[in-house]
Order: sequence, then C-alpha cells, then structure tokens
Amino acid sequence: MTAASLVVRPLDGARYAVTSGDHAYTVDASNNPPACSCEAYRYFPKARPCKHGHAVLRYRAEPVAGLLDVLTEDATLDLVDP
Repeated sequence: MTAASLVVRPLDGARYAVTSGDHAYTVDASNNPPACSCEAYRYFPKARPCKHGHAVLRYRAEPVAGLLDVLTEDATLDLVDP
C-alpha cells in the first residue's frame, strides 16, 4: 500500500485546501494545532496536528515544498537547477 501525496493550496488568509488522493480537506492554520475537516482531527485528541495540518505547517514554512511534491522528477530538477 502506498501513501497518497498531500497537495496544499492556499484558500484565503490562514485557510488551506489539502488533497490526499480522492479526498479534499480544509485546514485552518490560525488554530494551534491547525484545525482540519478530516475525521482524525474530529475524533482524536487535538494535542498535535493531523497529517493534513502537518502538510500545511510544512507548506507555510517552505511554500516551494508544496510544489515539489506534485512535479515530475524532471520538472523538479529543472526548477532546482535550470
């Protein structure tokens, strides 16, 4: 079983859309930890971010990281070393 890659797209302000395979979630990064519309966030303790919240935190720390996950290997290499 392979894990689906997470794609982060900014919506407005501190809200982000995170897609994981066929599923899309909304993450609000103004909360600590970021609030997510996924079931894991709703049903488990909120002491730490879910994987979608982690993806948003990573994206906010390094916005290019979100692009590198969805590019092909050749496109990534072209971006890093034109």
